Amino acid sequence: MNGQMKNFNNYYKQLETMDLNPVSAKDLPHVKLDIRGAIAYAKKLGKQVFELTEDEKKKFMRAY
Repeated sequence: MNGQMKNFNNYYKQLETMDLNPVSAKDLPHVKLDIRGAIAYAKKLGKQVFELTEDEKKKFMRAY
């Protein structure tokens, strides 16, 4: 079995354990995200946006 087949088998096993039901739009949180502000803030700190803490990310989320 080559590496590509092993990767496929691992991926296939993960798919079997995942919940593949679609997420309804009403189940999603209703927030607006200031992406430009988050990017500028992260750049000022010398980080990427994904490296920010949850509290830092929440500064840029607003309910609508």
